[in-house]
Order: sequence, then C-alpha cells, then structure tokens
Amino acid sequence: MIRCRVYKSKRSVFSKNGSASVAGYHAIPLDSDIRLTVSKNFSVGLNLTNLEYEYPIAIEEPLLGDDGDSSKVTVNSGEGFISNSEGIWEDIIIDFPNTNVYIRSFYTNPSADSDHDGFYEDINGNKKVDFDDVVA
Repeated sequence: MIRCRVYKSKRSVFSKNGSASVAGYHAIPLDSDIRLTVSKNFSVGLNLTNLEYEYPIAIEEPLLGDDGDSSKVTVNSGEGFISNSEGIWEDIIIDFPNTNVYIRSFYTNPSADSDHDGFYEDINGNKKVDFDDVVA
C-alpha cells in the first residue's frame, strides 16, 4: 500500500493511494496541477506498508571509495523523516547518520512555455524569450 501526500505550508494539497506489485522506483502522477511559489517550501510524504520487508523506503548515502553518484550525496538534518508503525516521526539521521530517504519530486515551469506548444522557450523564467534562454 502506498499513500502519497504533497504539503504546502504544512497543509495537505494532494493525496493519492495506490500499490506497486514489484519493488523499484515508481512515479505517482498528480490528478491536477499544484501551484508552487518561488522560495516557498513544499514536501512530499509517503506512507508505505510492506508486510514482507522491514525497511520499505529507499535510502541514499555516500559510499566510501565511490567516485560516482553516491559521492555527491549530501545529507542535512530536517530533510528526511521516517516513522515506526505507531506513527512517531523522527529525522532519519538520528538512527542512520549521513543517510536520507530517497524520494524525488519533479515539476514543470508553465511560464517557460510561453506559446503553450510543449517547448520551453523561456528557460530562465523572465517571461520573455531572450539570449539567456539559448545559452541556459
């Protein structure tokens, strides 16, 4: 069972339930747009239930001796939280130092597609197509 929620200013603005028959990374598309504001935080919360596996959420951490992608992982307090079956939430780095939960969210910038043809002309978001969009 997967329950996904998106929060703005600690208020739920999206909720969707689903399931996945196989392990791995899965996308949960939104049913409608959520307007985000520049410099305002939002968060994505997942409630995963898996009776066969004790740790159902993917994690990321830098691996010693790895010069690849894992060496670029940065972890900050207050970014990733986990809870037990009683619903008590705590920062993941308390129990797993230098570790973060691996949840990604993606967005599109509707103002970048000034003529609504699916191509993003205004890459820098200044509401006009100019040289900086070409070299962005």
